[in-house]
Amino acid sequence: MLRQPKPLSVHKQNFIFSHHNNYQRPKISQMTFNKLLLAPLLAFTFVFSSCEYFMGKPDITLEEARNTLVAYLMYRQHGGENFEKQLYPDANPVMFDPRDQVIYFALPIAMCDEGTKKTTMQKYVDSLEKVTWSGRNRNNIVGVGRYRAYLSEDLGCACHTPVSNLTIDTAKILHFPYTNATYTITLRELAENLDNRYSYFLTEPSTLQNSMAYYGTLVAMKEEPSLTRLVDTLLQNLMDEEKQREERIQKLLDFVSNDIHSPAVNENGFAPVDPPRRSTETLMFGKGAGENKSILFASLLEQIGEEYLFVIVDSDLSVAIPRGNFPKSNGHIFKWRDREWVSCEPSIPGFKIGIDYIPDYYTFAEITWLQRPSDPRGFYDPRSGKIVPFY
Repeated sequence: MLRQPKPLSVHKQNFIFSHHNNYQRPKISQMTFNKLLLAPLLAFTFVFSSCEYFMGKPDITLEEARNTLVAYLMYRQHGGENFEKQLYPDANPVMFDPRDQVIYFALPIAMCDEGTKKTTMQKYVDSLEKVTWSGRNRNNIVGVGRYRAYLSEDLGCACHTPVSNLTIDTAKILHFPYTNATYTITLRELAENLDNRYSYFLTEPSTLQNSMAYYGTLVAMKEEPSLTRLVDTLLQNLMDEEKQREERIQKLLDFVSNDIHSPAVNENGFAPVDPPRRSTETLMFGKGAGENKSILFASLLEQIGEEYLFVIVDSDLSVAIPRGNFPKSNGHIFKWRDREWVSCEPSIPGFKIGIDYIPDYYTFAEITWLQRPSDPRGFYDPRSGKIVPFY
């Protein structure tokens, strides 16, 4: 689980990060990186100051902001391209080195003349005197400090500067537009999610006997502020919670299944590894496999107080809800504890609850576990109803 880290100096591990499909970064020379931490920069330059949802909330402190920065530096696939581009639209944050507490930026060739590169970086730092620029050797390798990369159209020069020299824009709001709503989040909300303030129970994956239990720890509880805003927008024309229950749930499922895209499959038929994410991170990243879509859908259901179950079949995760007035013509229902539950499949775009038929879909006999993320005791055995402890 991506969690709020301790101060910058404690991070000594070595990481090399891969990038998601169609998201190109400069190619890094391997000659200098055997023991170096590489990561994207996710800055600490945004906090709401005027939105009604945040009236009375104090701004995030610099220490909290830096801790949040480090967490997302370590795990690039929890933030994503859109996240970074909103913070640094014309400079590419290519590397963070915790040993020197410096951030490295790369600029395209077209912006590497003396005047343009300084004008660009002036927007992101307090002092240009604390910015160190790269040189270039005969082999067309751009180098500065501990950073080396091959010259390309996207990388004509590079620089580094101390973290303490970065400019802070405390009024910036991050926006992630979707078809029928725009998701917004502040750095304070990010930090609170990293601290698991909106999680039901906190545990390390290493303590779980069954790794599938991990997904329940990533579901956001009711009143997570950024999700509350999103749900309010999505359901603004469906305000009757009782009479429009089914329409409201279908609307949330439509958003997850249609707007959150699945990772692209390569020519060999394999999709990239999709790490488990909080719902807030999936919304920033804009992509997610079935498990992350289920976590997001469950988190949205939490915001409207709707009951649900995680359905675990072997290593697959999906969601079921009390049937209520949903149809059952597709046959994807099961009875549990004297109630009918209908399957919701967020991994299939446009899936209509109770209507769309999925060939070879699970039957009740094939369900491995049922889980309520709000119950920290364990899974439910679907047939006996007994609790199976996580630990």
